[in-house]
Amino acid sequence: MIYAIVISALLSSTAAIEFSEKNWDAETAGKSVFIKFYAPWCGHCKKPKPDWDKLMDEINGGPGSLVADVVCTGEGQSLCQKHGVGGYPTLKYGDPGDLQDYQGGRDFKSLKKFADENLGPLHCRANPSDQARAGRA
Repeated sequence: MIYAIVISALLSSTAAIEFSEKNWDAETAGKSVFIKFYAPWCGHCKKPKPDWDKLMDEINGGPGSLVADVVCTGEGQSLCQKHGVGGYPTLKYGDPGDLQDYQGGRDFKSLKKFADENLGPLHCRANPSDQARAGRA
């Protein structure tokens, strides 16, 4: 019985999307995103994994936002290059076409607070670049 409950919980958790240049636009359209770019062999990427996975489970499924991983090997390598990833893990957020660097804490509480304050449908929020341009106008 306990085994069945554990399996059910694992199957109901958020399924990871394998991102590549081919599906990036379709999967992120109209959403603000919070993305962890990483490599499977990276030791520094393993420590925050439980908190990041918990964040994905809590945030994903709602309208207008997406928390996800991009594996910077294989299919995801070109996305990592496109978004200027130079080390692992790298966290970026915002409009999928104009990602910003995340510099905050990597613990669940910090990640969740940031996501709650900064993610949502793109049509409801101004892009940070747009805000900067508006301030200069």
